[in-house]
Amino acid sequence: MLESTKRLHGYDPVLDRMDRKQIIGYYLRLLPNATQSSLEFKTRSELIEDLHDLQDLQQQSQSASRKDYPLRRPFASSSPNDFNRHAGKPILWCWEKDVCATANSLATAEQTYELNLPQTMEPDTLVLTAVNSDPPLILSLELVSGVVNGAAEVELIEKFSNPISVLEAEQRLGAKLPRRTQKLKPSIVDQVMGVISELVVSPAPIFLAAGDCDAGVSNAADDAILAISMLQADFGEEAECQSCGHRGISKLEAHISRPGSDNLVLEIQDHVDDTKLVCIDCHVLMHQTDFDKVSAFSKPACPECGERNPRTIVWGEPAGLPNDDVVIAGCVLPSEPLPKWQCRSCETEYLVQKYEDEPYKLEMDALERLTSSQLANLMLRKHQEENNIT
Repeated sequence: MLESTKRLHGYDPVLDRMDRKQIIGYYLRLLPNATQSSLEFKTRSELIEDLHDLQDLQQQSQSASRKDYPLRRPFASSSPNDFNRHAGKPILWCWEKDVCATANSLATAEQTYELNLPQTMEPDTLVLTAVNSDPPLILSLELVSGVVNGAAEVELIEKFSNPISVLEAEQRLGAKLPRRTQKLKPSIVDQVMGVISELVVSPAPIFLAAGDCDAGVSNAADDAILAISMLQADFGEEAECQSCGHRGISKLEAHISRPGSDNLVLEIQDHVDDTKLVCIDCHVLMHQTDFDKVSAFSKPACPECGERNPRTIVWGEPAGLPNDDVVIAGCVLPSEPLPKWQCRSCETEYLVQKYEDEPYKLEMDALERLTSSQLANLMLRKHQEENNIT
């Protein structure tokens, strides 16, 4: 009985398109010491699996050779003196789960600002902020300069645009850092500051695999790429979509602008260099066909924020589950003209209609779009309002 071959790595878009002769030729180019006779006994799936195993070993050896890895860090390193002058000060380790909001706040922060902290802080306390990405990253170092009405006035000492991994810091410390917000023990604060100083002056590579790039979908690895991309962006006072240019956006997404990016293991800066920070509408359009893009841009822009690609408002209770392009508004109809669109960004509901001198004509047009049951419900509600019937 023949033993069945189990494909551990799944479908490969390159190797699975090759026939047996092409795969053996590719195999021999990668491993010239192998002989064709030794390969002829392997099945096509076994040959592909061997090549995948070889690629895994190459990636592991690349990740292991950290000392000579050609790192790219786009920002100049701070001086160790910038950290040494804060030696001995207490540290609040601030662990944040909302990676995007934290990075957005730091990317648009002024040099001094107020910060609501979960614990009462004394002046001259350091705040070291880390986020729950994969790997977890240390994003900033701040100093509490005063406390006014329960809010801490803080000074931004360092925004770590060149990424620092919590895992790397733990390895050098020989101790695990907490995964919640708390004050660090006085016995380790100087060690922590020493490790941070080392990693700022001599950065360590951070390898990770980018997840599937899609609008509205992210994972912890994507969050790490997003956070560093935001810290390296020159936003000023407000976050800005790098596609449409709209400012003041509370939630940006990372679009990795290269083909075949899924599950590709690279150093984090290589991912960041290929990343664009975009709003959800632009990210949706980037993953749509040309027809869908034209259809989305043909819809009227939101009068409040200017975003395009709104959702269509459907009144009533239609059968079937709605998709992401539709909003079910229910059977309770407003007395004013019915809105037709809902903005994906700010959720403003609006109607675009030709201006008419006769105001009653707008109401007539709205009534003509109602079904008989909706019209009956509207008339009943009007009657109840006029007669104070509850």
